[in-house]
Amino acid sequence: GTQYTGKFYPQGSGTKENPITVDIYAGNTVGQAAGDRAAIHAEGKSESAIYLHNMQYWNINNLEVSNKGASRAARVGVNIEIDKEGVYSGIHLKNLYVHDVNGTLAQKNNRNGGIYFANFFRDDVSASTVARFDDISVENCYVKDVSRTAISVGWTAMGPTFNTEYGKNGGAIAGNVPNLIERYYNTNVVIRNNYVENAGGDAIVPMYGYRPVIEYNVSNHACEEMPGTGQYSAGIWPWRCVEANFQFN
Repeated sequence: GTQYTGKFYPQGSGTKENPITVDIYAGNTVGQAAGDRAAIHAEGKSESAIYLHNMQYWNINNLEVSNKGASRAARVGVNIEIDKEGVYSGIHLKNLYVHDVNGTLAQKNNRNGGIYFANFFRDDVSASTVARFDDISVENCYVKDVSRTAISVGWTAMGPTFNTEYGKNGGAIAGNVPNLIERYYNTNVVIRNNYVENAGGDAIVPMYGYRPVIEYNVSNHACEEMPGTGQYSAGIWPWRCVEANFQFN
């Protein structure tokens, strides 16, 4: 129940055998009453309330998060970000209550909304560079009153290149970027049993995922803040994913 103001920016990574866990003292009880959660409120003074940068093997459970500023700006509640080459694995978010994040309505391809995974590493030259997420889950979270996106895993800076190639292939997988999936597509992504209420734009949008599983989620009121000239938005949908499995939403 403790209330904290500011930005939670830890350092370092766990391992597959010994992940780092952030939790309340009661610990690991899905469905815990909201009042029992410890809360982190960034108050719009930082771009994120929880920030993991080039880290892996973290479990973050049972927290309340908000990031509301005096006016709209690109900001997010929980921000998982990479900008170096490598495969970043084992980030699991469970039973979070993320609310009141007044991001912009223009950007879906940046940190902007409730829970956001993003890859800012870009290499248009090498045919062997690998930069992506693996073994990612967002489960049993309640995301409310956020803009622009409630839950997204995970945008890549290579997107513009991929979009050009997709266009050449009539919307099919880009054939002219060598080893596209192996290098940049996020693998073993699960977005499960989340409830999203009042997302300004997209409620749930996995991006650049290979066989992500999106199941048992509910979107209640999405896209209602979007101007007619804004970027595409929808309730629950994929963007540039391959063989995505949507079920029981």
